[in-house]
Amino acid sequence: MQAKKEELEKGRQMVEEENDALVVKLADLTEMNVNLTTTIEALNAKIGARKTREIGPSYCRNIIVVVVIVFVIGVLMSSVNHNNPKKKYLYLP
Repeated sequence: MQAKKEELEKGRQMVEEENDALVVKLADLTEMNVNLTTTIEALNAKIGARKTREIGPSYCRNIIVVVVIVFVIGVLMSSVNHNNPKKKYLYLP
């Protein structure tokens, strides 16, 4: 009976040591998981900001403004009389 009791005690100690090692490993993995989650969230925020900046309403508005300015400059340049050397430029009132 004493030998059986010592054998069970030895088995219990081995299980406790293995459990302690697994608890430490779990803590390490949990810390790694938190770090990876934080990194992923930061990267997703950067990606989201970049997508918003590229296709946002201000981006489309800027393109429209540039097109209108180029059109107006083209109309003004075409209305200049290039045959008359005295009138090189169009003067607006």
